[in-house]
Amino acid sequence: MDAELNVRYWKKLVRRYTKYDQFIKIFLAAISSGAVAGWSFWGDYPWAWKILSSLSALVAIALPTLNFPKQIESMSLLSSKWFELKIEYDEQWRKLEDGSEIRQIESAYNRTKKQEAILVLKETKLPHDEQLLRQCFNEVKQSYGI
Repeated sequence: MDAELNVRYWKKLVRRYTKYDQFIKIFLAAISSGAVAGWSFWGDYPWAWKILSSLSALVAIALPTLNFPKQIESMSLLSSKWFELKIEYDEQWRKLEDGSEIRQIESAYNRTKKQEAILVLKETKLPHDEQLLRQCFNEVKQSYGI
């Protein structure tokens, strides 16, 4: 269930940050081109031009610092790795239900937990949204009938 929770969580964060990235880039392009295209308009409202130009400059400066594309890439990778772990955990449960050798299952489980620990460490460098995490947790519980 933890693996499924993380798959859902990171997928939703990827979608959110992709939208943020697109919005900011479109906003920056519109403001930058609008500042030049509307020079006759800006002559009547110089304060508006100054505000939009300043805002455009601030966004342009902040964009590389925010580095949404790198965060999106990291989140996408985490989602896919958690999905791989979910498959491994599901396989371990099937083997357990089939009566497979418990030592083999324990060995596979320990390897999977080590991979999980690596992912958890990578997560510390990315944004965290407690409310979204709770939402995903409730979705997972519901999908399992809990």
